[in-house]
Amino acid sequence: MDIIKINSISELEKIKIRFNKKTEIHYTSDNLTYCFLVRLKRFTSKLLVLSNGAINPKRSKPPVYMRHKWSDDFDASHIFLDDPTIHKDKLRIGWGQGIKEEFALEIYSEIIKTLSKRLEIKDNDVYYYGSSAGGFMSMVLSAMHSNSNAIVNNPQTDVKNYAESASKPLIEKIYGSIEYAYENYAHRLDVIEAFKYYDYTPNILYVQNRLCGPDMKKHYFPYMQKFTKSKLNLQQTKTLLYHNKKAGHNPLGQKDTVKLINDTMNVKRSYKLKLF
Repeated sequence: MDIIKINSISELEKIKIRFNKKTEIHYTSDNLTYCFLVRLKRFTSKLLVLSNGAINPKRSKPPVYMRHKWSDDFDASHIFLDDPTIHKDKLRIGWGQGIKEEFALEIYSEIIKTLSKRLEIKDNDVYYYGSSAGGFMSMVLSAMHSNSNAIVNNPQTDVKNYAESASKPLIEKIYGSIEYAYENYAHRLDVIEAFKYYDYTPNILYVQNRLCGPDMKKHYFPYMQKFTKSKLNLQQTKTLLYHNKKAGHNPLGQKDTVKLINDTMNVKRSYKLKLF
């Protein structure tokens, strides 16, 4: 696998990436190292960006690219994002927070928009996908990218509503306290606040297991209630509820997920991607 290290995001406008080869790129800012895995496919007008959910630090050491083994199945060029938030402290989940001084998702947004522009991919042909924490990250990234789309499965929609054992230590480590975080950085932690802050409500396909009680109670219903109160355009969210008591919070399997993503993107193979 090719590994390219860059010191500025602008270098993405010049580097060469080979088609159909996984290329790992590391960008180091003044604070964090951002690792992402890129694979370009020729005959597609679409770009798919995939974010991580929780990882097992005992089994996987960063950078982690969740679902990268599914690469051949996606009918689009794609980028797998590692979360720099969890690099140092053996955390399982980071929601793309980074540090207080540097919101990691904003850096990734700049990276993705630079690459999509270089590839001449239209904003409405960019799709963000993730489940659980990756779903949260995907919705926030899409909020930062006007005219883009998000496909999410059993996502968190408000970080503090996730299991306190995981969310509270992370929020306190980065922001000092939950109260301070939501008073000053709510757009980083609540997707509805992100939609308002970045002034864009994404086109979202929200896929949810209705028989996962905690998800419905702590994330799905509060999200819909906030959506209504905020007077945002609820028509931008399409909801697909399914029923699988055994699966719980676990996302759909590979076959169903790939079909869902490919069908949603409705890829046309007549487009030829611009060469680097």
